[in-house]
Amino acid sequence: MLKEFRKTSTGTEYWDTESKQIVNIGVDLAKGENKTVITNIKVNKFEGVDFDSMQVKELKDFAEQHGIDIPKSMTKRELVIERITGESND
Repeated sequence: MLKEFRKTSTGTEYWDTESKQIVNIGVDLAKGENKTVITNIKVNKFEGVDFDSMQVKELKDFAEQHGIDIPKSMTKRELVIERITGESND
């Protein structure tokens, strides 16, 4: 689901809640054309948060506060952290 993030001079940026990235929908000014351009930018919006020091319950509470769905059956810390950040530790 896309949620409006901010408006810029080149268009509107949306936060894609499923893929955890910013989607920019705007005008391609470099080419001088008035057409819609979609650019995906991966962003870790929780940069600076120390997930390694949190217990699974704390991680799930954090996720709930930020609108991130964590299944009750998911109990492994690393998987919960991956779900929150959208980054795999492979």
